[in-house]
Amino acid sequence: MASDDITVRRVCAGDAARLEAFYAGLSDDSRVARFHAACRGISHQRAERDAAADHEHRDGFVAVRDGRVVGHLMLEPAGPGLEELAVAVADNVQHR
Repeated sequence: MASDDITVRRVCAGDAARLEAFYAGLSDDSRVARFHAACRGISHQRAERDAAADHEHRDGFVAVRDGRVVGHLMLEPAGPGLEELAVAVADNVQHR
């Protein structure tokens, strides 16, 4: 049985496989909400890139429950003085 305890922390390089699994497990609706298009998840290369945020120019956070990523937030540069924020939350923990 899954614990209700969720920890939020900065993303790290060791999270790549967890991020890939997280996005693959989202419903079609959740992936469309996150990426604004239908997709099957993210590539391994994208997962490695997102997990390698330098926390200075690109930042990211993960919400983790029972060793699995249940949420992901990214901040990406979008222009001078601008950042894009993207969030995805596992279907089974949305609205909590």
